[in-house]
Amino acid sequence: MNNIIVGKMLAKWNEDKERRSIAKKSIDFYHYVQKGYLEDAIDEKYTTAANRKSLKQCAYTYPLTDEIIDELSQLFRNPATFTVEQENLQEMFSELVETSQLNSILDDVDHYENLTFKTAVIPVYRNEKIELDIITSDRIIIDHDIKDPNKITTLWYELGSAESSPSKIGNIHTYVKWTNEQQSLIDFDDNTGQEANERDEVPNEYGYIPIVFFGKKALSTFWPIKESKIIAGNEIVNEELTNVRLALKYQTQSTLVTTDTDIDETMDMGIGAQARIDLKSTGDFQAKAEYVNPTPPLEKVWSIVNDIKKQTAGSMGISSEASKDVQYDSGYKLKLSKQGVINYNTQKQNYFRPQTKQLIRVMMDTWNLSPNATQYPEPKNIVIHINFGELKFENDPLETEQLRAIKTANGTWSPIMSLMQDDPDLDEQEAEEKYKLIKQQNSITGIVSEVDLADAIEK
Repeated sequence: MNNIIVGKMLAKWNEDKERRSIAKKSIDFYHYVQKGYLEDAIDEKYTTAANRKSLKQCAYTYPLTDEIIDELSQLFRNPATFTVEQENLQEMFSELVETSQLNSILDDVDHYENLTFKTAVIPVYRNEKIELDIITSDRIIIDHDIKDPNKITTLWYELGSAESSPSKIGNIHTYVKWTNEQQSLIDFDDNTGQEANERDEVPNEYGYIPIVFFGKKALSTFWPIKESKIIAGNEIVNEELTNVRLALKYQTQSTLVTTDTDIDETMDMGIGAQARIDLKSTGDFQAKAEYVNPTPPLEKVWSIVNDIKKQTAGSMGISSEASKDVQYDSGYKLKLSKQGVINYNTQKQNYFRPQTKQLIRVMMDTWNLSPNATQYPEPKNIVIHINFGELKFENDPLETEQLRAIKTANGTWSPIMSLMQDDPDLDEQEAEEKYKLIKQQNSITGIVSEVDLADAIEK
């Protein structure tokens, strides 16, 4: 292999390594592992050791990333329902959905896709059931068809994280390697991208790579080429809040300043320390000592920090009126404030729906390859329906009860339905029994509502 080819391979490896590093950073910020990145930024921007030390002592990070990602990720906040047209398969299919915790996994996938733009899931047969493993984009390397960037020919994913790879020796990391024909383990040199020690080769019984990606398709490339506005905003907030803490430190703790012809060095005195200092004056120079309290415009800086937080959230479609600190007098006004989030998640359904169906079919194939007697006949031909949960937000309890009263008066609601809505684990029979018990208890204790339906509606 000549030097030009080796050079191109190394450049491609380093480019992908940078992509994975950016994805890892986004995930770290979401899990509030941010201090190391802040300290690196301080080292990069400040050349004076004393300044770096002072800022690191006041280093402060803010969980802006998880606030915004949690606010955005509403697609599976209320569980979706999954059905198949073939009635004879519905019971087995419902069990597959439940035992794999499909809704819960997809909720996590929604979060990671919002965070890193693309994430993957692989179904595995484990503990006599289908389980779903999420593989974040910082752990994945792909090779694709030259003519079609979305047609993956080889996929590698790291076992565990970079810090916990079971075979990590220096810069060597262990990956699972998938092609359409084979699955194996292989080691990668993190510096050069060279493969070595391929082992545990087994035929790929699927005939395809059984890993499903979630996320929008990028133009002319598999991985989206864009930086996260959320992480960029979070970094600015961290740096400015660190500056605020440093300013507060100097404002609340006076600094002793001396001018003396015999003192050439700065004196390091503890907080609250008292000392006698000999100040020598001359005819041309008047020595003195005084405490200085810097007065930085903290309120202005704090206002700027809050504006950055709002602008970062706004760039993702989250209205400033959607703040947790804002109170609403109706569920309708609350919904309006969340309209950007609702629109964002409604649009996501367009690509999450086919990708979820693809995942379900791979789950069926995985089940068929396991040692089970009952099989899904030709999963690719099974018609799957997905009904995403309603995108809704908490209403005022009084408003909810008033709406129920109105619907009950119109004959479109019942106390049984209210009990089931309040406790989703109740089925209809259990709700009926609970309602009878409530009525019985009320009759024993003599509790009688003095507010009739008309009064409830008016209030």
